[in-house]
Order: sequence, then C-alpha cells, then structure tokens
Amino acid sequence: MPKTDAPADVETGVFYPIREVSRITGVNSVTLRAWERRYGLIIPFRTGKGHRLYSGDHIALIKTITGWVDRGVPVGKVKALLHQELDNFNESSSDADVDLDEEWSKQRKEFIDAVRSFDEPHLDTLYSSALKLYPVEVVTERLVRPVIDLLSREWQSQGVMGMEQGFMYSYFRIAVGSRIYHASQRNQGPLILCANCLEDENELYSWLQALSVCESAGRARLLPAGMSLYDIGITAIRSKCDAVLLSSDKALHRETLERELPRLARILRRPVAISGQSTSIHREELKYIDINALGNNPGCSARELLGDCKI
Repeated sequence: MPKTDAPADVETGVFYPIREVSRITGVNSVTLRAWERRYGLIIPFRTGKGHRLYSGDHIALIKTITGWVDRGVPVGKVKALLHQELDNFNESSSDADVDLDEEWSKQRKEFIDAVRSFDEPHLDTLYSSALKLYPVEVVTERLVRPVIDLLSREWQSQGVMGMEQGFMYSYFRIAVGSRIYHASQRNQGPLILCANCLEDENELYSWLQALSVCESAGRARLLPAGMSLYDIGITAIRSKCDAVLLSSDKALHRETLERELPRLARILRRPVAISGQSTSIHREELKYIDINALGNNPGCSARELLGDCKI
C-alpha cells in the first residue's frame, strides 16, 4: 500500500483525521479506505503511527470524486476522468455511461439471482460491496429500486408475493437496520425520526431513507409501519428528535392532506418533511402545507433535511 509521510509542518498546517473528513464530505470512512486501497484515488498523508491525515486539497478531491460517483459513474473510471482535459469531457463521459449501464445491469441480475435462490451470503456480499464504493442513494437508485420494481411486477403478474418477497425484505430489515443502529451510535448529528405514512405499508424505503440520514452524519430512529400521524407526533415530542421524515410512494388520503399533515406541522416545533413519489403526486397540495416536500432521491432528501436542522 503506498504511504505518504505527513509534511514536516503537520503540527502547524490544517489536516484532518478520517472521521472529520467523513463528516465534512459525507463519505464514510469505509468508502474512503476502499477508494484509497482499490483505486488509488486519494492517498492521504500518514503520521508516524500510520494514522491517515487529509489536507484541504484532499477534501476538494474527495468532493470532485463524489460528484462523479453521485452521477453513477463507475468508481473504476473516475481516476481516468480526473486526468482528462476539459475538452475531452464529453467523449469520456459517454464511455463512462456505457460502462455504467453494463456494470449496474450485471449487479442487478446477480442481485435478482441471489433473491430467487435465497442466497443470503451472496446477497449481502453484493449489497455490502456496492455500499463500500458508492453513496447509499446511488446504490438505492441504481440497484435496489430497479430490483424491487422488477420483482414486484413479476410477483404481481404471477400472483406470487410470498417467499421471495419475504426473504428479500427480511434481509434488508437486518442489513439496513444493523447499519442504521451502529451509525446512529457513532454519529453526533441531528436525530431524525423516520416513519411511513399510513397509506404506504412498505417499510423498505423508510429504512433506506434512514440509512441515507446516517450516511450524511445524522442519527436515525425508525418507527414501525402502521402508526398514525398523531402517534408519530407524540413520539416525536417524547423522543426530543430534531426533525421528522415521512415516506410514501402512494397517493395520500384527503384526510391526511387536509387535516392530519397540517396538524402535525402545527404541533411540532421542528422540521417535518415527506419524501417519496407522493411528493410528485401531491406537488400542488403540499405547497400549502408547512411540510417540506423533498422528492424521491433518498440522499438529497436526507441532506436537505439535515441542512434544515443546521447540522
């Protein structure tokens, strides 16, 4: 592994340990180490004891890399793109898009095969490996959501909604739940209460929202599906959370829009937000409620809400 000794003026310069860099950039330490070891994208300085130290230039580079990765560019292509001249950008980006489609298509097929064969170890390897290299929102949008959408259509057309669905959701409940728990214990950011609206009993997207909160240095607390907005409000008050993040991919009932959401926003003296496809379905109605409609991207939703909490 290449090592770069810390500069002689390390004590007078401004350098950051890996945990602080993760907080500043939103890239977790596991991913930073993977980018260093596998791809040589960032080579931090090292102290005499081997601890990583990052400069302001390192942080700027990480943000540039994150910009590429957020667009879905394969990590293996980023190093070449960083060295491209600006006038060669379009050609390089086009090549990356081709590789991108092939890479994610291959991962989706492997993921579906693992679900169909009830192969939990392989499923975990695929998901964990993707999360080490890409932000959770990229993994969600490029891998998890397409897989769920495809399998859901297949299950409905065949009238089969049992074993495979139960297996996949059970895996995500454990895998995502474990990551949320440990990140929430480690992070020092705002506490976000994550819950589903009654209209949508699918908890998976709420879990993924909570994971995005944790990846953005916040802390997440998940509530079970089936809770009324009134009960969610009581829980928010008693838990002393900093904000509430609701999720729904389905149309909301008129009672929810006209009475329950406005009441929740009124009684809670903290940000209340909603994400998922319901924000597109009810774009106009939500304009007149003191609720932050965050859209359908879990990572952007988490970062925007955490910003409202002045993280």
